Amino acid sequence: MNVFLLLMPLPSLPAIRLPRSARRPYRVVTATGELDILTTPALHARLTHALNTHPAPHVVLDLTHVTFADITFLNMLCDAQRTARTHDGWLRLVYTHHTINKLLRAAGRTTEFPQYLTTHDAAHNHPTPH
Repeated sequence: MNVFLLLMPLPSLPAIRLPRSARRPYRVVTATGELDILTTPALHARLTHALNTHPAPHVVLDLTHVTFADITFLNMLCDAQRTARTHDGWLRLVYTHHTINKLLRAAGRTTEFPQYLTTHDAAHNHPTPH
């Protein structure tokens, strides 16, 4: 599993120069591969960092390339959601793989974690209709 933290905007890239008003007020954390007891701690560390770097954290977790997730991931996700809400923020998930959907449905968490198809949809709170 690879976990990447992508902070929007990326000030280290000189090609991206956005005026302050155009900067995105949310962060994107991207995970790939399998999220289980061995790999979830790395994602947890990056997600915690993203959730604690702003007074009202707005974080999109992009799971588009995640192929497996287990209860360890789900527990971490619920903790992260509580952290975001405690600080008047939000955590939204981008996912298309059936594994994530099955896990959230089995746990009865689809209302808490609605599906978004893109980071743009998640950032603008446009969940996938069911």
